[in-house]
Amino acid sequence: MRDRFSDFWLSDTTKDKLEEGEELSAIELAQAKRSIADFVRIMTRKNIPVEYQEEGNDQSYTDGEVVTIAPEVSKDGDGFDATVGVALHEASHIVKSDFDMLEKFQDEPCPLVSDEMVEAFEELIEKSDKWQEIQELLDNSPADIDLDEQDITPEEQAKNALHHIWNVVEDRWIDQWAYSEAPGYRGYY
Repeated sequence: MRDRFSDFWLSDTTKDKLEEGEELSAIELAQAKRSIADFVRIMTRKNIPVEYQEEGNDQSYTDGEVVTIAPEVSKDGDGFDATVGVALHEASHIVKSDFDMLEKFQDEPCPLVSDEMVEAFEELIEKSDKWQEIQELLDNSPADIDLDEQDITPEEQAKNALHHIWNVVEDRWIDQWAYSEAPGYRGYY
């Protein structure tokens, strides 16, 4: 039998079903989801709902009020550990992230992106293969295509890059914080 960190709190029946690759009953799944939501409440010290997507977006995220878990965190029996880890990560965002700062990335124009950064991205984009591909498509397409619908503008790329860098740094910071502040959850990280 495989040792998962979730084996501590999953029922023996649930663990056996996971080992055999069997489908869980609605009650077993509800119990596991309730346990994961309890971990989020413990981490945040708030009654934060945890929602599970059935399909669509493959990203787990939080808006600071709700934790949303992607439909398929992991395909094997270790999925419970991965799901708990993702839920704890998103809970850590609720505790530590500056959501006001994140909203600035949505502003038009984005106050965090300098003109110099936009100019640098403009040069990079024009050199990229993807830009050449899109430019070729636009050149050979009907004239009614709206260029504003293309997400490859230097402003959008600079904003997306800065947001991505912010998220990567913040993810490492909050994971380190959670790892040191909640040693009982280390196995999920």
